[in-house]
Amino acid sequence: MRRKRSKQTCNSSLRILQAQVLASSASLEQLTASVSSMTTFVNQTRNDVNVLQNEFTALSATNQDIREQFIARIGTTINIETPAGSVTGLLIAVGDDYLEILETSGSIAIVRIAKINSFS
Repeated sequence: MRRKRSKQTCNSSLRILQAQVLASSASLEQLTASVSSMTTFVNQTRNDVNVLQNEFTALSATNQDIREQFIARIGTTINIETPAGSVTGLLIAVGDDYLEILETSGSIAIVRIAKINSFS
């Protein structure tokens, strides 16, 4: 009788362990899928950041070239076209991302370089 009870206890314990192993396997599969999904997301984000860095570098170089053109024209009369209208006057200063133009009225206009459509 003791042997039968011991065998039943072992079989019962074995079934419990098998159920726990199956549950653990399912959890492991879910975790593996989550890690795979996160890895894909991180790789895509890394690619997006690289693209943005390259675009920023290209824009910075372009902005620096335009800025140098304005620096060469300090002290000259300039006409700037922006979405808000045109500004004409003496270019008196060039900042990192803006121009200062002394208008004929005596006012100083500050124009963001990024907003310039054209100039002459």
